Amino acid sequence: MKTLDTGIDLLRLVSIGAVVTGHIWATPLAHLVLYLWHVPFFFFLTGYLWTPQRAMSDEARRRAASLAKPYVFWLGLLYVMYFTWGHALERAEG
Repeated sequence: MKTLDTGIDLLRLVSIGAVVTGHIWATPLAHLVLYLWHVPFFFFLTGYLWTPQRAMSDEARRRAASLAKPYVFWLGLLYVMYFTWGHALERAEG
């Protein structure tokens, strides 16, 4: 049975709180204090530390396969939609 590490669990709680705070209070102060680290820290704690026996290079390959492919697909689709919509608006105005 896997033993729980209270310190890591508390850091996970802090990271979840930072992500929620960063999304609720999108002020310049929140941007300055949270935006550099809150989401990367959350993903690091919930991903890499989830399987401590896995090497960082293996973790990076697995994350790239599971996260980068859908991200690139959706980003491409959104760009196509954005530019198509922008072109359609230009034609409608001109």
